[in-house]
Amino acid sequence: MRKIGMWACAAAALLFAPVEGGEAVATNAGDAAQSADVRCLIVMLRLQASSNETAKSSSLLGSMYYLGKLDGRAPSLDLEAALIEQFGKMQAADTKNEAVRCGNEMSTRGQAFEKIGEDLSKKGY
Repeated sequence: MRKIGMWACAAAALLFAPVEGGEAVATNAGDAAQSADVRCLIVMLRLQASSNETAKSSSLLGSMYYLGKLDGRAPSLDLEAALIEQFGKMQAADTKNEAVRCGNEMSTRGQAFEKIGEDLSKKGY
């Protein structure tokens, strides 16, 4: 359960982190990084239908993580339109490939966040 607790903290921190440099305004999902995050959000939404409870829990945290990334990068993004656009482009093989990519990203970020937590703990925070 410790890992899920760390993921929850990581997701919350990323979701509510302040964005520096002003507000980015996007009008479509044309930006590559933005499109990649939309595709990850789709993967997470699809995983929420899983009968595997671990996958469901992870996908909920993943959904918050990618929604936070999208909101931070482009708070004016028409998320519904971006989701529809990417849903239309994703085939079954794309979903599997994106699941690996997105899972790797979440794992890397989760490990980094866990290390930060350990470092802060060692420093008495």
